Amino acid sequence: MRDSEFLSWVGGITGVPSPISIRNMCAAARTRTATARNSIAVDFNFHPQFGWHRRLNLIVFLNPQWEESCGDCLELLREPAARGDDVRRAVPLENRAVIFETTESSWHGFPVIATPHGTYFYQRPLPAYIQAGYTLREEDVTEIRKLLARRDDHIRYLYHRDREFTVLMDSINKWPALRLAHALTSPARALKRAVGK
Repeated sequence: MRDSEFLSWVGGITGVPSPISIRNMCAAARTRTATARNSIAVDFNFHPQFGWHRRLNLIVFLNPQWEESCGDCLELLREPAARGDDVRRAVPLENRAVIFETTESSWHGFPVIATPHGTYFYQRPLPAYIQAGYTLREEDVTEIRKLLARRDDHIRYLYHRDREFTVLMDSINKWPALRLAHALTSPARALKRAVGK
């Protein structure tokens, strides 16, 4: 996705001149909680470190199959409460891509997804023969130690990833441009709340 020919093609179909692909672009998002669709979000449109304007989102689906009965499609909305014709949907089929402009109103995401879709971190269980009354052999102890070490490493990884994300979100929330945008849009949000009642 960092290939100059691909970026030129993206610029041509979107009208964004000379787009660049940013490595490690943070996809921090604000999530709406007012309705049942908890996973609908709008991404921040400025890079927290460099201040670059994030103009486009490109989502590429990698799942080999998708049963719409287990969840819904990717939804693109102008506002979190949009319904009916105001919602655009894309079935997340393998090798399908969706590209859209990143703005303060480019809400997108999935309704709650039921199993079997989702991300699961599954740790290998103990061998079935290790039961109450079984006498451990040296190789069993070695296997159990390996499994515990893998589990502990994974827990550490998840902890550090969560901590890094929290630090990043804290820095974004303190970013002057975000505070300014929040202050500038506050009257419009208050009016919208008043009219919506």
